Amino acid sequence: MTDAPRSDLKPWQPQDLKALPVPVLGLLAGVGFALIWSGSFIATKIALPLAPPLWLSAGRLTAAALLLLPFVGRRAFAQYRAASAAQRVRLLAAAGLSQSYYLGAVFYALHALPAALVSVVGSSLPLISIPIAVVLLGERASMREALATAGAVISLGIVILGRDNGVQIDSVVISPPIALMLSGVVALAVGNTLLKPLIGADGPLPLLAFQLIVGSIVSVIAAALLEGWPQFSWSGAMLLAFLYLVVIGSIAGTWLWVLILRQFSAIGASGFFLLTPVFGVALGFLILSERLTFVQLVGTALLCLMIATRAVPGRREGRPTRDAAGIDPV
Repeated sequence: MTDAPRSDLKPWQPQDLKALPVPVLGLLAGVGFALIWSGSFIATKIALPLAPPLWLSAGRLTAAALLLLPFVGRRAFAQYRAASAAQRVRLLAAAGLSQSYYLGAVFYALHALPAALVSVVGSSLPLISIPIAVVLLGERASMREALATAGAVISLGIVILGRDNGVQIDSVVISPPIALMLSGVVALAVGNTLLKPLIGADGPLPLLAFQLIVGSIVSVIAAALLEGWPQFSWSGAMLLAFLYLVVIGSIAGTWLWVLILRQFSAIGASGFFLLTPVFGVALGFLILSERLTFVQLVGTALLCLMIATRAVPGRREGRPTRDAAGIDPV
């Protein structure tokens, strides 16, 4: 004799994911973004001989903007025209900081430093984002978020120190490329914080297209002023790396990032950058045949746990933030 099926049980539906205490789709988007961003460091390193750093960054943004322009260009400019004067300033500043300046700083840093070191410096974004989000958005980091961030930094250190040859002390001494990269991370943190209140109901694509269009214009002007007329050097590997940067890095990666900013607070979203060095280690193992140690695996597991802990929503719905108090989305 078998038990009759219960009539009160409903079949599972995809929308049920939204009712879970942990935003599963947001976590998957964050992991996917971190993987794409880690691959971008390697692709940039391969593509750097193609052109000077600023011209390569400008070409990446321009190509991505031209691909999106026929599809969402009209909606992007309509969104800009419908925005208030203050919102327009935020849109333009966010594009200049998070697209033009950040990518230019990354490309210049990768011209002088190993990709792994640049990704480690880039993973400092969560720590930098906390005070900036507090000042600009009125967000507050809970004790859980603060402890999870501290634990993530410790886990990241375990991953770095877990290498067979350890860490070269002279590679972490502050140098102009590292200082430039840190300034780029600050610019990205400010740009993300300015952009978050402007993510409206039209979806991320118009906002993404506008960011790429403005970023490409600023980057082309900066490249022309600082590097002069570019000299291009082509090869099959460089072109494939450039295509990855345009289609996967700029379009897919930035699209995912806008979705993440919609799902999480600016402080919570920045935590996914802590995954980029972890994927850097994994990609080094898969592509460059670098050996993974047991300590690195332990550090990676702890880091993933800390990021999941940060992403769990806290009970702070009654605490208003500055964007909820008066900044309307575009």
